[in-house]
Amino acid sequence: MSNLLKYDFYKLIRSKSFYICTILSLFISVLTVYLSGAFYNGTGYNLFKPYDSLMGISDGLVSSVLLIIIAIVIFIPSDFSFGTIKNMISSGASRVNIYLSKLIVSCAMVFSYLLVNMIFCGIAGAIMGEVGEYTRDTYLTLLKTFGYTFLVVIALVSICVMISFLIKKKSIVIRFK
Repeated sequence: MSNLLKYDFYKLIRSKSFYICTILSLFISVLTVYLSGAFYNGTGYNLFKPYDSLMGISDGLVSSVLLIIIAIVIFIPSDFSFGTIKNMISSGASRVNIYLSKLIVSCAMVFSYLLVNMIFCGIAGAIMGEVGEYTRDTYLTLLKTFGYTFLVVIALVSICVMISFLIKKKSIVIRFK
């Protein structure tokens, strides 16, 4: 299992689609924060508190879920098209271990995407408004937002991993998501 995880992480770090989807998701998230901050500051909704980095994080965190799923859908079926799954199975790895390895790497990918997105959205929210006051309640709210988003995206990703393993083609899996 550890060799499968090492291979999958190596393949993930070497893939161009991971970095391209990361840059696009950061762009979309920061654009979402910019537009929502401009709308919030431009209208009369800011009577009680100004736009801050916590609002930017909650606005921009969910906006890149589609690109996370696209990166995973590109990542998993490529082993089937290149024939490396046959080599893994012939070397003695079980199908369950291969599936769990892909799922663990996909969960790590989602965690890294959301963490980087959260940092960039917080910076963009601070630029659009103010940093805000970070208290214990603010950190708990931030942790809840990240946790709920992570759980929802993991549920979507696990369905996409399952469909990717069943269908084994990139173009068909992208249509099903």
